[in-house]
Parts: sequence; structure tokens; C-alpha cells
Amino acid sequence: MIAALDSSFDAPTLEQAKAAYASGVRVWGGYFGSRDGLGLAVRWNRMSFWNLQEAGITPIGFCSGWDDPDWIRTTAAEWGILACVDAEPGIRADGEGGNWIPGFVERAQCGLYGPMSVHYETGEAAGRGALFNIMAWYLGWDPQATWYDAIEPRPPGPCGWQWWGTHDEVYAGIPLSVDRSWLDDIILPYGPGRGGDTYSGGFAMGATMGGFRLGDVDHCFETSVDGDVLWGRTGGGSGGHVHVGFWNMGGSGPGPVCDLTAWASGTDIIIRTKYAEGNVLELVVHADALDRDSAVALPWYQPDNAGPFRVPAPQGEKGDAGATGPPGADGAPGATADEIADEIGNRISNG
Repeated sequence: MIAALDSSFDAPTLEQAKAAYASGVRVWGGYFGSRDGLGLAVRWNRMSFWNLQEAGITPIGFCSGWDDPDWIRTTAAEWGILACVDAEPGIRADGEGGNWIPGFVERAQCGLYGPMSVHYETGEAAGRGALFNIMAWYLGWDPQATWYDAIEPRPPGPCGWQWWGTHDEVYAGIPLSVDRSWLDDIILPYGPGRGGDTYSGGFAMGATMGGFRLGDVDHCFETSVDGDVLWGRTGGGSGGHVHVGFWNMGGSGPGPVCDLTAWASGTDIIIRTKYAEGNVLELVVHADALDRDSAVALPWYQPDNAGPFRVPAPQGEKGDAGATGPPGADGAPGATADEIADEIGNRISNG
């Protein structure tokens, strides 16, 4: 169980975000949207979310149900934030304009926030298909829980309980108007993916996943709890077969990876990992180096400019050499993409 805050007008500075992290806050939400006029009090810009990421805090972007769910999905993935539709009166209430929630959360690949009632509908599964669910219910005391299980069955994904409404908390000497929640800790690396040339995202289970498509090959990456990066590939596009298993590419950073992003630049593949302590390691390797039957130890280094973490920056001179892990043994025979998706779904459902 982890502590989370959210705010509207009071987006924290980097200094305030670092102070919040030091006090135990691990998630912070702000308003996220494509344009004004959709019911949000304010829209945070990219830098407001980046301040949280730089401090080690996972951002949630609370969006309007009137917004474009495709924009929400793709932009949340590009920014590396968790999207969550805010289903409350004044923004877009449950049932306003029809039963819109299931279709929206499916297209946006997002969470659902609102009072207990919005997370349940007759004839629908608990949670209504959202990737995660956060209920707002203020009892006047700290429930020390992430859901009120005595009333309804808990949704299958990560859950949260916003138990303290608008109040002030002081960070870096400045009072900020915030709400406070408890969230299931598995939400931390849990985020949406993005199709196309780049895919960034993660699931729970103490690992971070990512990948991208280059030519007719889908490159897949996963991190171990020790901080190593594992690589595999599929042929034949989505639905193809992981025909090489997963191999250890090294990395060996200081503890588990809390974020990973990977992209292609010409024929080079760039993989960047970020650790809980804020240390960033990067690997640049030619695609041909991954087209082999076994992996080798590769030279990781610290980039000169980490920048907003999920925004690929132009590659300059390499910084100081980073840690290098040993080559790993060949992985087990791979599974089909459908089998991988089913296994991920099972692990999330089983908590």
C-alpha cells in the first residue's frame, strides 16, 4: 500500500515533488487533457508531470470523459504517465450521455476514478473494464485500506481509496491544496503501451516491459527485479512467435528498474533504464547486434542528459561508463504473443 496525492491548480515544482517523495508519497495526480472546455479546472503541461517523474513519483493524469480516448491513450504513453478518467459531476458523470465508461476506458487504456457507485454497473464486471480503479469516499478518518471490500467485490486490477478530500499539505515550505489516497503498490510500474515505432509501458509483477517494431521484427524488453534488462524478439508482427526466448543484456543497476523506455534511431536501438535512486543508464546497440542466437555483455553508460525520461533526446557524446552485467544464459522457448498477454492478465488478476 502506497501513499498518493492529487491536486488541480497546485502542480508541484521539482523541489516540492522531491520533498513529497522524501515524505513517502509515490504517486501524484493532476489534470490531463487535449484541450480546454471539457470540464477540467485546469490542464497540466508536460513539465508539471515531468517534475514528478524526476522526483521518482509516478504521475496519474486525470482526464475528462468528453476527451478523445485515442489521444488520451497515445499521449499518456508518450509522456509515461497513467491516465485515469474522472467520472464525477462537473466533468462527465456516470451515465451522462449514455453508458460511456466501458467503451472509454477500453479505448483509452486507462483507470477509472469516482465515487463507489461508478465502479459498478448491473450486468458489468466489477471495475467496468478499467486498468485500475480509484474510489473517492471520505469517512473522516484514515481507513488504512485501498478498497471497501465489505460492500462490493473488489475490481480485478490495482485499486485505490481517495480517503481525504481537499486540504493543505506543506512541501518545501509551501502549502499545496491536495487530496490524499492509498493505492495498491502494484500500480507503480503499471502503465499503458503505445503502438507504432515505439512502445513504452509497464505492468506490475515487479518488472518493467517495453519494446518497439523495427522492420518486420518486434523487439521486446523486460527487466528483472535485480535491474538487468532481458531481450527477446518476435517475427511476423503482432501475434508472431517469440522465437529466441529472453536473454540477459546486463545493465546491473542499483536495484530494480522503476522505468524503462526503448526506441529505434535509424538502425540503432536505444534502451534507457531509470532506477529508484534516480540513476539513469543507457545502451546504444546496432540492431544487427541483437540478431544472434545468444546475448553478450554490452557497454551501458550514463547519458549526459537524461531529460524528460520518456522523451528520446538527441544522442551526444557518451558520459561515464555505467555498470555492465554478465551475459545471461539462453531463455526458455518463447511463447506466442497471445500466451504472453494471457499470462500478464492472469498475474494482474491474481494480484
